[in-house]
Amino acid sequence: MLNIQKTRAILALNFICLFILIISVPFLIQHGTKWFSEETIETFFLFAGLSALVYLFSQYDYYVGKQQQETLYLNAKLKTQERELLDAFQHLGKVNVQVSMIRTLLEKTKVPKTKNQLKSVYGELLSLVSSITHKKFAYLRIINLENARTLDEFLTDLGGNRNEIMEKFKIGNNELIRKFKKNQKGRNSDWNDFRVFYSSSSNFSIKAFVFVPCDESSRSYEEERNFLQAVANQCEIIYLLFNSQFYQPSGKF
Repeated sequence: MLNIQKTRAILALNFICLFILIISVPFLIQHGTKWFSEETIETFFLFAGLSALVYLFSQYDYYVGKQQQETLYLNAKLKTQERELLDAFQHLGKVNVQVSMIRTLLEKTKVPKTKNQLKSVYGELLSLVSSITHKKFAYLRIINLENARTLDEFLTDLGGNRNEIMEKFKIGNNELIRKFKKNQKGRNSDWNDFRVFYSSSSNFSIKAFVFVPCDESSRSYEEERNFLQAVANQCEIIYLLFNSQFYQPSGKF
């Protein structure tokens, strides 16, 4: 994501330097040369300074416009994922969860402004995963595909069993990415005692992975697959929007 605050700071610093340079030109240039008069040289440097200012402002407008376009795209993706989430639930008639409940949750799922709010959104989405799969927990991991770094992770609250469950998720990101690239057409894969569902977006270098426990009686999750992938998509978009500078409080990231 583009850092708008940093761009503004650089613009302000360059503006101040150029402004000082422009007003200093008459004091720095006291004499002309053999070919150009003093006024001609001053005019040249003033024009160069003003041109540099115009260039700086045009670059700032470019970066701001690019950030705005990216944010608008993410908002559109978020709305699309919400519709997919509802559609997935509408195809799960055997699950004892009403579509109206999901719609209510989506209305509450605003773009988080703090890390605690982000964790709360993760918790609500993964609680739905646990409800629909009839499992006690679900696990989310968001990874940067370019450097295999974990950007965020979340496990549904299990009380005293939390540390024990987390031990099961000591899975290397490189191996996880390798399996994703191998199985991305299927959008899910098995990993020991877990079924892994991936976010479907290909526009960003990050990927959300949702882990669900599975056994012989629930190994495929075929009826729930669309919904579980929709949750992974939702988590990815929420994470991207949270880290967008346009949604951060002033001075915070």
